[in-house]
Amino acid sequence: MGAVLGSNNKIRIYVGEGDLQNNVVQTSYITQHASEFVVTMDQDGYARGELIDVYILSEDGVVVGVYSNGKTLPTYRVALAQFTDPEELVNKGSNLYTSVKTPTILLPGGGNKIRSGMVEMSNVDIAEEFINLITAQRTYQANARTITVANIVLEDTINLVR
Repeated sequence: MGAVLGSNNKIRIYVGEGDLQNNVVQTSYITQHASEFVVTMDQDGYARGELIDVYILSEDGVVVGVYSNGKTLPTYRVALAQFTDPEELVNKGSNLYTSVKTPTILLPGGGNKIRSGMVEMSNVDIAEEFINLITAQRTYQANARTITVANIVLEDTINLVR
């Protein structure tokens, strides 16, 4: 294994005799010090940081990571899945669906947009909420009837004293 300084100040790395690889290192990134030890070092980057938050940057689906050192970097891009027939989706519960067919994967942008914080369709189970509404209404009616009966008993008690 060795290295050869080629044209355009590029270093070519080779494994065996005359076997040049395509691994090219730009020499402008390499620093050579004229001593056996490095006496001083300058930091030219960011300090170590931990991921503390993520958000979607724009409608093209780029997800940005926010780090504890103040740096924000795009981490990945969300893809969209398009199904030929939405009726083929099988409901697994909790707004999760699966399909037996492979969807078409699209990259956001143009007509396909991703909007952070938006809900495309309702995530409420109408039947469950209707049952809760009827239960609350019946509970209110029962409590109102209890108050009415207590009022009648109190009136009868007051009339007995007179």
